[in-house]
This record gives sequence, C-alpha cells and structure tokens, in this order.
Amino acid sequence: MILLVTALSAWAWVQTPAGAPVPVEWNDGGEVVRTSGKFAVFLLMPIVMLPIHLLFLLLPRIEPRGLNLRRSRKAYVTIWLGLLALLVILHALTVINALGHPVDIWQITPILMGALFILLGNYMGKIRSNFFVGIKTPWTLSSERAWNKTHRLGGWLFVLLGLLFAVAGYFVGEIAWLVILVSGTFATTIFLAAYSYVVWKNDPQKHLANDKEITPMEPGNLIAETKPTWGPVIAITTAIILLTFAVCAWAWLQVPTGKPLPVHWNIHGEVDRYSGKFEALLLMPLIALGIQALLIVIPLLEPRRLNLQRSWKAYAAIWIGVLALLAAIYGALVLNALGQPVNPGRVAPVLLGLLFVVLGNYMGKIRSNFFVGIRTPWTLSSERAWNKTHRLGGWVFLALGLLIVLVGLLADAPVAFVILMSGVIGAVLFLVVYSYIAWKQDPEKQMIGRR
Repeated sequence: MILLVTALSAWAWVQTPAGAPVPVEWNDGGEVVRTSGKFAVFLLMPIVMLPIHLLFLLLPRIEPRGLNLRRSRKAYVTIWLGLLALLVILHALTVINALGHPVDIWQITPILMGALFILLGNYMGKIRSNFFVGIKTPWTLSSERAWNKTHRLGGWLFVLLGLLFAVAGYFVGEIAWLVILVSGTFATTIFLAAYSYVVWKNDPQKHLANDKEITPMEPGNLIAETKPTWGPVIAITTAIILLTFAVCAWAWLQVPTGKPLPVHWNIHGEVDRYSGKFEALLLMPLIALGIQALLIVIPLLEPRRLNLQRSWKAYAAIWIGVLALLAAIYGALVLNALGQPVNPGRVAPVLLGLLFVVLGNYMGKIRSNFFVGIRTPWTLSSERAWNKTHRLGGWVFLALGLLIVLVGLLADAPVAFVILMSGVIGAVLFLVVYSYIAWKQDPEKQMIGRR
C-alpha cells in the first residue's frame, strides 16, 4: 500500500508543473477555494504512512503481553490494513482533486470513517489483553473479565457508530457531521471506560499485580505505612482554589464589561489573542476545581490502590505543586487583565521548572500505579523497570527543572521555549526507551495475559 501511494505521488508530481499551486478544495460552483504546495499534497501522506506501518511491525516485538497480541493476529492485521487502506483512499482522492478532477471528499469521508468503525467493531471482541491495541483502561489491563466484556460491548457500539457516521454524512453538513463524529466517539469512549471500571469492580479475580510486595508485611505495619493523611492536603489545595475564586471575583468587578482581555501570548511574549471575562478570569479557577476533583477521586479508582496509598506523600506533593502552578499562572493572567503587563515568557518557564524540581524530588518515591508516574507498558509490567525508571527519572526531572528555571531567567522567550520543549520531549523519550530496556533485562517481569 505504501509503495502504491508513493508511486501515485511520484506520477502526480511529474504531471504537475513546478511551482504551480495545487488545488485541494472547491466550492459548490466548482471554483477553487484553497490551494497548497506539491509537497503537502503529494508527499505528506506517504511520509505519514511509513512510520504508522513501521509502528505496527514493531509493536508485537515490544509488547509485554506479546503472546496475547499474537493470539489476536487476525484482528491486529485487519486493523492495520484497514487503517492503511483508509489513508490510501483519502490520498487517491486528494491526488484526483489536485489534477483538476473535482471530487467531493466530504461526501466520501463519512462512508470511509463509518466503514473503518464497523471494521473495528467486528474485530474488537477478538483482541486479547495488551498494552497497545484496544480499549486500554487501568481496569481492562487489570482484569481479563473487564477486558473481554468491555471489548465485546465496545464492538457492538463501534458498529452502531460506524452506521451512524455513514448515514449522517448524507443528511447533515460538514460541520454537523464533524460534531457527530467527535461527540459520538467521545461519549462512547467515556461510557466504555466507566463500564470497564464497573466490570473490574465486580470481578473477584481481578489483578492486584504489584501489590504483591505489600502482602507479606505484618497487618499493623501495613496499616501504619499505607494510611494516608489526606485532610491537610485537601485543606491546602482547597485554600488555593478558594483564593483563585476570590481573586476572580475581585478582578471581575475591576474590569469593565466588554473589555477585551489578553489570554494568549506568542513565542516572543507578545499578546496574539484576546477574549472576554469568562476565559480570562473564570476559566482557570474552574480548571483548578476540576483537577482538584479528579485528584480526590483517583485513589478510589486505582486498581493498585495500596501502592498509591504507599506513595501518598509524593502524590500530595504533586497535587499541591500542580495547583500552586496554576494559581501562579492565574495571578499573571489577572495582572495582565488589570493592565499590569507580566511577561509570560519569563514567568511560565520558571514556574514550570520549579514544578519539575518538585516532581524530580518525589518521583523515586512513587510506587507502581496506573495514574501517577512514568506509566509505560514496561514499567507497569515490571517492578524493577518501574523503580529503576523512576529513580533515574527523578534525577532527569530535577536537572531539567533547574535548567528550565535558569533558561527562563536568563534567556529570551523563544530560546526558553525551544529548550523547554526539546528538553521535555527528549527526557520523556529517553525514559520510555530506558523503561523498555529495564523491563527486558528483568528476569522476574510480569507476563500477565500470556497464559
């Protein structure tokens, strides 16, 4: 398929004059409304398809539950080929358009997306538990029963979604169809995640893997070690949130109604977007409130709950650190809204760097769990990989945090942004690869799902 797309692209490239704008979109009257360059039209899709193809080749080799993935070979190959076939068809239609033969892609896209969802639905129930393909929630990964029941139900729901997407394309416009696509997919995902939790909760044979190191301890010591003190943490974080709402109420009265307020800055620290009071003053406190609710609920949902309880000091530090960061950023937003310019290019890197320092100091103290920490398939399948990755990750995050703080204070905003992004991406990729190596070398790594 990739060779076919590449050959089609090469042929179309030769047919198109050098430097000529390539038409990619027409209106109802057949007039060109958007053009693009030859690279984006002809070469981008082959470049995108190649890493997808290589990724599908690689996944069975690095999957901790590799035997399960091999037992799901038919479903895996069908999904693989189905995705590539969808991209091939879309690329062919784009090339046909580019060569001056208008085709309404929006009339065909709903059918293609519907067919892909129906294909996924038909094979979803045949996928065995693994970390890369399927409905991967903490609960499906911790219970064979939750995995199987969630995927059987998910298969039916995906088939129904596919039929809905295909039919809706004939009756609604482009924007309405996109709304149906996004909202339908999102609602189904949330429903299946909740369903997987309910099934896991009622499964008497659910995995409590990685809590095994705790069970040999004496009951008295176990209670003393794992009983977290959440009261002070909730009090501190609630006080931070109440402070942001109090500042919001005060600033709301200070700003005239209808006045545009700065809400976004470009890489040079210049305001490039304005908005009203809601986004500038109220949105951040609401986000903080949502994070607070989520962090309160997570310990109740965690399959490896006892491990998370043993990590409660690290969890509390991260909890307080994240909300304090949001509060500080919100303070800068309010000052800008009140006409007191604060350069976010200086403030944001310093605050984020300090948060990385906090994360680095506590990362080595986090026990294996599904919600907090460096959660790769390999750290979740090996105590050794989890511990070694988090100990090294602590030093990496500490060094990265100090570097970001220093750069934020001394360097220009564009330089600070580049160093921040490259440092974070580099650190994450390095730790992901390291976790795989640590798992590979662990003779006691878990082989859950290989039975």
